[in-house]
Amino acid sequence: LRYSPENFRVNANVGQALMGKERYLEALPYLKKAIELRPQTVEAHYNLACCLAGMGDLKGAREELLTAKKLKSKLPEVKRLVDEALKEIDQALGE
Repeated sequence: LRYSPENFRVNANVGQALMGKERYLEALPYLKKAIELRPQTVEAHYNLACCLAGMGDLKGAREELLTAKKLKSKLPEVKRLVDEALKEIDQALGE
């Protein structure tokens, strides 16, 4: 990260690693930077949604999932994950 602070993959990986340790607040700026660098990446929006959900921000997570859904991943597994997460968030929000 020190040598490539503007690298999408580096920021995404650091964010994911921190999320894996449930360090959501620390992960947030890296995940947001990844989206800033590649806003059309479905997986980046999905990861940010997971982070926000982990922090208890279900409305923010839902917004990111809707963005991910609009971007339409070419990978069926990613599409399924986004759809499942959106369904869970909607249930939790009572929508």
